[in-house]
Amino acid sequence: MDNAVKITPETGKRMLAWALKHLAEKREAINAINVFPVKDKDTGSNMLSGVRGALRKVSGEEYPDSENGRASFYADLQKGLLRSAQGNAGVISAAWLQKFCRCIFTDGECAPEKFVEALEKGKDGACSAV
Repeated sequence: MDNAVKITPETGKRMLAWALKHLAEKREAINAINVFPVKDKDTGSNMLSGVRGALRKVSGEEYPDSENGRASFYADLQKGLLRSAQGNAGVISAAWLQKFCRCIFTDGECAPEKFVEALEKGKDGACSAV
């Protein structure tokens, strides 16, 4: 693939850590705009919970940079997300992240076209979770 970036389980851990950091920073702002389906002001907290659970599940593990290693990483990421997702926002964002990660972790590299495809897969996953 032209312009492809190597995607390894370590890349995935860094991506989750980045997402966790930025969701934590914006949690209160996201909570404040929460209006659907109930104005319970916990959307940011619920999204953060899922990402935190996924990172917790994979952070202490070693995954080889191979097809099996990426598959094991994705399976653990998925378990962490599913066990930690809370509320509607947590389940919807977990579904998005699962489909996104499945797409980019399948072949170990990601070109811009693959990234766009992963975003679309994530959208489809989130829509199916509603």
